[in-house]
Amino acid sequence: KFFWVSILAAVSIYIAAAAHLYFNQASYVYHPTKEWAATPEKIGLEYENITFSAADGTRLSGWYIPSQDPRGTLLFCHGNANNISYELSPMAMYHKLGFNLFFFDYRGYGHSEGLPSQKGVQLDAEAALDFLLNKKKIPLDQIILLGRSFGGSVAIPLAVKHPFRALIVEASFTSLADIGAKMYPFFPVRQLLRDPYNSIAFLPTVKSPVLVVHSRDDQLIPYEQGRRLYEAAPEPKQFLEITGPHDNRNDPVSQAIYRRGIADYLMKAQ
Repeated sequence: KFFWVSILAAVSIYIAAAAHLYFNQASYVYHPTKEWAATPEKIGLEYENITFSAADGTRLSGWYIPSQDPRGTLLFCHGNANNISYELSPMAMYHKLGFNLFFFDYRGYGHSEGLPSQKGVQLDAEAALDFLLNKKKIPLDQIILLGRSFGGSVAIPLAVKHPFRALIVEASFTSLADIGAKMYPFFPVRQLLRDPYNSIAFLPTVKSPVLVVHSRDDQLIPYEQGRRLYEAAPEPKQFLEITGPHDNRNDPVSQAIYRRGIADYLMKAQ
C-alpha cells in the first residue's frame, strides 16, 4: 500500500509541475524590465525617442540613432530580458561603424505597452521595420537586421518575408523547444510549448545573406545550435566563431574578435 501511495504522490507532483510549466510558461520565456537603466545620451549619442504602433494597435517604444553619412541602417532585435537601455554597448559599437540604429522594445518591455507573445513580438518587429521604411524612408536593401539571443527567433521570420541587405543571428537557438528540452529534460516540453519560436524551420527560406555568430563557450545556448542554424541557412552565408559566455560584453578577447568580425562582414555587405 505504501508503495502505491508513493507512486501516486510522485505522479501527482509530476503532473502539477508540468501544469505549472504549461500555464506559467510566459514567466520562463519573457523577462522584461520596464524602467530604463540609461539612455544613449550616457554614451554621447544623440537619439530620437520614438513611439509607434503595431498592427493590432499596441503602442511601442524605440530609439532611433542617426549617423552622419551613414553606411546603412541597423534594426536590432534584443534578447528576452531587460529592455533596450541595457544595449548601450552594441549601440556604441555599431554607431562607430557608421550606421543609423533603430533599437526597439517588444510589447511589455521598457516603455512599450502590452504583454509579450510569439504572435505579438512578430507584429512588433514588423512595425519597427515599417517605421524605417515609411517614416524614415530607408530602402530595404540598406537595412541590416540583427537578432541577438531570443531576438534571433524574432528576426529570422521577418527575414523570410523581406530581403534585407543582411541578416545577423547572434548567440541564438534553433528552437525554444530545443532549449526547453535541455533545461527540463524530464518534461514533454515540445508538447507543452505554446510559443515554439522554431527558428531553424524558418531559416532555410530567408531572403537575405546570413551571418551566424556563436561562441564555443556559450553556457546558455549550446554552440552546436549555432552551427545547426548556420547549416540550415541558405547561401550566401558566413559563420563567425567568438569566445566567452553567452553575455560576453565584458570579455575583452571575445569583444575584439566580435568587433573585427562584424566590421569585416558589414564592409562586405555594403
